[in-house]
Amino acid sequence: MEKAVTIAGGGLAGLACGIRLRERGWAVTLHERHRYPLRKVCGEFLSPAGWGRAQGLGMEAFLERPPVALRSARFYGGPELHADFHLEPPAWGLSRAALDQALARRFQALGGDLREGSEAPLDEPGLVLATGRPSEGGPGAWMGWKGYLAADDAPPELDQVDLLMVPLPKGYAGLSRVEDGQVSLCLVARAPVKVPDLFASHPLLQRVFPRLVHYASIAGFSFIVRPGGARVGDARRVFPPVVGDGMSQALRGGEALAARLDGQGGGWDWEAALRFKLALGLHRLMIWPKGRAAAVRLCRARPWLAGRLYHWSRG
Repeated sequence: MEKAVTIAGGGLAGLACGIRLRERGWAVTLHERHRYPLRKVCGEFLSPAGWGRAQGLGMEAFLERPPVALRSARFYGGPELHADFHLEPPAWGLSRAALDQALARRFQALGGDLREGSEAPLDEPGLVLATGRPSEGGPGAWMGWKGYLAADDAPPELDQVDLLMVPLPKGYAGLSRVEDGQVSLCLVARAPVKVPDLFASHPLLQRVFPRLVHYASIAGFSFIVRPGGARVGDARRVFPPVVGDGMSQALRGGEALAARLDGQGGGWDWEAALRFKLALGLHRLMIWPKGRAAAVRLCRARPWLAGRLYHWSRG
C-alpha cells in the first residue's frame, strides 16, 4: 500500500520534506496558502552547506539564474568601526522567491501534488506542519523587514566586500547581492519600532533608505523552540539571522523529517539544537552595543577568529 502524507506549508522545509518523500515513493499532497513566488522576510544568504543541500534536492535545474558567490564580509561594530574577513568556502546569494519556486518545480516534476492558494485541513492525522513562523506579539516579540536596491543603487561598500552586517538599535541588518544583481536588505529588530528610525541609526543605511523598495515585513515572532514531532522549519524554531544559517537548517529539517517518517531517521537532532544555541548567543552579542564593538575589535586584532566562527556556525 502506498504511503501518503499531507504537508501544510510550501516553504523550504515543507518542500524539502516533500521532495525527499516523493523520492521514496510516497504520495505527497502539499498545501501552500499563497501562490509562488512567495514573499518572505529572509536574508537570502545560503551557507556552503545550505547550497549543497539545495543542489542535492535537485532544484538547480529549475533556477533561471545561478546564485551569486559571496566571498567576503564586513561586520560593523558602530558607525565606522568594522572588521572584514573572507568567507571560505564561499556562501551564496539567492533570493527566496527563486529558491522556493525552483524547489516547488522540482517537487512537481517528481509527481508531488502542489496546491497553491489552499489551506491544509489542520485536523488531518499525521499532518506535517511547515507553515512558517507564527505571529505572537508580547514583550519577547521581534519584527523583520526586507527591501531591495536596484543594482545601480548598491552602496560602494559592496564593491569592497560581498556581505555587510550593520548594527541597529536592538537589532541588525544584512545587505548582499542576489542572482539578478539586486541588493537584498533584510533586518531584524526588537518590536515595536518604526522602520525609518532604524535606518536613521547608521550612516550607511541613511544613504540607501531613499532608494529602497519595500518587499515584505513581519512582526510578532520569537526565537523559541516549539514542541511537536511533526513541526518543521520556522514552525519549529526560527534561527536568528546573524549566522546566515536559517535557510540551510530549514532544508536540513525538512530532509530529516522525511527520513524519520520513512523509518530511516533517528531521534533528537542534537546538531541542530547546538547550532541554534550558538546562533542565539551570536544574536545576543550583535544587539549588545558594547559586546558587539568588543567582538569587532577582537576580530580586527585576530582576523582568523571570524573565519573560525564562520566555519563553526554554518550548517
